[in-house]
Amino acid sequence: MELIKIPPHNLESERAVLGSLILSSELLTDVIKYIDRADYFYDTKHAVVYSAILSLNKKNNPIDLISLFKELKEESQIDGIGGAPFLNSLTNRIIYEQANLEYHALMIKQDYIKRQIILKSTALIEEAYNIDLDDALRVMNRNLDEIHTLTEGKVQTQTVGEIANDCLSQLETRCNNFKNGILNGIPTNSKQLDNLLGGLKKGLYILAGRPGMKKTAQALCMAKAAAKNGFKSAFFSLEMDALSLTDRVILSETEMFIDSVRYANGNLIKHEKDAVVSAAIQIRDYEIYLDPNPVVDVYYIGSTLRRMVRRGECDVAFIDYLQLVDTEKVRNENREREIAKVTRYLKLLSKELSIPIVLLAQLSRKVEERGNGCRPQLSDLRESGAIEQDADVVMFVYRPEKYGIIIDENGQSTKDMLVLIVDKHRNGMIGDVLCKSYPSPYNIIDANSIKTTEYQQDETISKV
Repeated sequence: MELIKIPPHNLESERAVLGSLILSSELLTDVIKYIDRADYFYDTKHAVVYSAILSLNKKNNPIDLISLFKELKEESQIDGIGGAPFLNSLTNRIIYEQANLEYHALMIKQDYIKRQIILKSTALIEEAYNIDLDDALRVMNRNLDEIHTLTEGKVQTQTVGEIANDCLSQLETRCNNFKNGILNGIPTNSKQLDNLLGGLKKGLYILAGRPGMKKTAQALCMAKAAAKNGFKSAFFSLEMDALSLTDRVILSETEMFIDSVRYANGNLIKHEKDAVVSAAIQIRDYEIYLDPNPVVDVYYIGSTLRRMVRRGECDVAFIDYLQLVDTEKVRNENREREIAKVTRYLKLLSKELSIPIVLLAQLSRKVEERGNGCRPQLSDLRESGAIEQDADVVMFVYRPEKYGIIIDENGQSTKDMLVLIVDKHRNGMIGDVLCKSYPSPYNIIDANSIKTTEYQQDETISKV
């Protein structure tokens, strides 16, 4: 007896998506990019409900249990799905966090595409018995084209002539900004870096280094610089909690050196404590939104950023760090392929939201096995192929003194020196930017903005 195979579907994901939309209609923008038609749903009752949701959204009507019930009743469909009890059951049986909504929407779309492949393949097999080879190939190619359209979405093409008008308009804006001394991107904590990159713009930025190179400190300083210039940041930390991150921001804003161990132990003298309180008051206006959830995947990050951008709460995003981002495990899939999915997703997300995404990354131990002062290079990126390919900018954080180099090639002390090595820049120049952590080890600024005598004097005072 031949078993009947059930087409691919996931009823739990369908219920999770519908229930989340009924409770939070603003999440529809996260779903509709994957599911723009009701027939993506396997369960016919679920398809009817989603069709009503799309109808309410098109009419700019609120989406909730009451309006949904009314819409279905007007269409004479409420009884067919089981009435109000069925709608209530959708909201009562949500077993997933809403933050994972995008993942479940993607699962629904993928199952729909699989069903279409099965349907079209079955039809092609039947037709192939009765038509010649050329017709069979034409039918097969047409079916493949329809499947590709489903997987890639609608293609929006423009001629270069049409796009040229946008180029000229943006050029005029950049020229006006330059005349008025306004950076065309989001300012960072380094004027030298801004001169090299033109500020942070839409794209994927990799900020990489070995442990102890102050990657997190540099990222926080970039977020802090953005906040001081009126830009809002989202900071996803998979390694540190919100209190620890905020402690670092506070210490970076004190205009003096405060030992982090004594700070942690509460062993501060009065003027140090006064400086900390003053810094804490100062950062209250900084719109840096911290998300310290230690276990997140790219779908969570994407869903969160879409909501924040929609609400005007995010101009730039920081993710600390790549190797800690949870990935979907697939049998026999190597780590490089998993990382490739993450970087590719974030690259497309940056393009979709038109914001820069700064992704911190860990370097492999090969750095420390090599001579030449252990200076990092692109091949040191773990799973480097995908990272290097997707990144618009790759920056390395390098501290020479950590490798026993006490004087640089110009005869300057490397104490507290931090070099930002821009080793890839898709749309511009590459080069080194010299910075120093001053006066706090968590405050990173241009090295040439510190007078040597002033720096040495403050350092002496801090040791007294």
